[in-house]
Amino acid sequence: MGKRDELIHVPKRIWHKHIQQALEAYTGIESEQSKQTTTGCNKRRNWERVSLNPWDVTCIECREFAHATYLNRSLIAAGAAKNDFLPEAIKQELKEESESAALVAKAFT
Repeated sequence: MGKRDELIHVPKRIWHKHIQQALEAYTGIESEQSKQTTTGCNKRRNWERVSLNPWDVTCIECREFAHATYLNRSLIAAGAAKNDFLPEAIKQELKEESESAALVAKAFT
């Protein structure tokens, strides 16, 4: 028999999972989803073996994937916050998003 994967992974579609969790929290209705998802290390795993929490993820490849994803999000938000055509309130939100994503990226290192 093959060795069982005991690692905790991160989903490849991180932002879709964040949005899904927010909608479920807001509506109180759980969405239907498949039993498995593709992970940051390109493996198919059950949702029970997947987490968005940096302190739970034990797969090194998934941690590196999540770090790069959150860092990219931080850089995009920081760049967008410098747009002179946006209202100040939006710029502030983007700046806060950039800082938040950078902290999560750091947690995955």
